[in-house]
Amino acid sequence: GGNMFVGCVEAPFDPRQEGWVYELKSRSWCLSDGGSVFVTGPESGGPGFAEDASIADADNPQKNLAKHLGFQQMTEYLKQSLYKQFPDVTTPGIWSLREGSVVTLTVDRDLQELTFEVDDTPPFTLHNLSAGARP
Repeated sequence: GGNMFVGCVEAPFDPRQEGWVYELKSRSWCLSDGGSVFVTGPESGGPGFAEDASIADADNPQKNLAKHLGFQQMTEYLKQSLYKQFPDVTTPGIWSLREGSVVTLTVDRDLQELTFEVDDTPPFTLHNLSAGARP
């Protein structure tokens, strides 16, 4: 088994190596099948920056790689920002994909936004989508 990611990646696609999303050199805006939301690339890091990528760790080169390449886990940040409008957004795994799930991606190039809708859950939007990003 493995993870599946849905979203946009900046073209040309440039993986550091085959593996998990934090190993991308390309900028990406994505949702994992487990319901976690990520932004990757050199411009990442800010609200929601992954705790496990925030400090150097001699025993864990993956953490160091994530920090170096840029990796932002947005899940909890998005839940907090949507909570007043959608209290159910705090449900664990609310954006997880299940058999038969429908994911709708809406790209607004003028606003540089990518909006995700998973089944009937509250939609969420990632910002600063690059002009070169493709689904």
